[in-house]
Amino acid sequence: MSGNLYLPAKPDNLIQKTKSDGLNYTWVAPTGVTDITIQLQGAGGKGGNDGAPIGAGGGGGGGGSYYSASVVVVPGDTYQFNSGAANSGDAKLTNNTAVLDIVTAAGGVAGTVGVTGTPANGGAGGTVTVHDVGSITTTIDNKAGGAGGHGCWDNSTAGAAGGDVIVDATITRFGGAAGTGAGIFSHMGGGGAGASYSANGGEGQGKSSPSDAGGPGGGGAGYTTPATPTDESTGRDGTTGKFTLIYELQEGITDSDLNVI
Repeated sequence: MSGNLYLPAKPDNLIQKTKSDGLNYTWVAPTGVTDITIQLQGAGGKGGNDGAPIGAGGGGGGGGSYYSASVVVVPGDTYQFNSGAANSGDAKLTNNTAVLDIVTAAGGVAGTVGVTGTPANGGAGGTVTVHDVGSITTTIDNKAGGAGGHGCWDNSTAGAAGGDVIVDATITRFGGAAGTGAGIFSHMGGGGAGASYSANGGEGQGKSSPSDAGGPGGGGAGYTTPATPTDESTGRDGTTGKFTLIYELQEGITDSDLNVI
């Protein structure tokens, strides 16, 4: 017996549409399509700025939540998909025809600004809200985003890394490491960002000058890879979210485009 593994070919009528640009789209369910599979990834929260003029580190942004499920749809109805704008945007599915919210994968919360003597809180990770349970036939995955780590608030206290997200038994997305400052202010970095189901969190940032040692927080994870930290005062942006729509189209039926709104 041969050791080759043959996988079934993808059906020609299996349609997959994905957007990760932070914009919102509408889609009309084609004739014969009564169920779809969705994947929603909320955006990351923005990292908190450092304090001024000699402030403590900002908090890291929280990671966005993730949800995947099989959903019942009505042919001819118009559905809206939100892909989750950077800095806390929600990924969301709504039936516009029925004026019915179905499910929201919330974006992570922004970290707070660093203030000397006071810990800058990291943003909470986003969570999923199923608004219409009757529309969901099977939940495939439901993951909250990791929380952002707190910024440090004096020169003896380090900031914290962002929270991890366990995807499955073999995959973990890691929260960003806390930033570090300079000289006697070596601990005064920003908090690391929370991870998401789709990406690791961004690192917190530090300062190269002891005269302004507080570092801004890292940006929370959504779908895209977080930006590389730099030596600056502004917290990193959280990354955009994403939605994916999958369905099987009947032979001879015209597909329905995604229309940006």
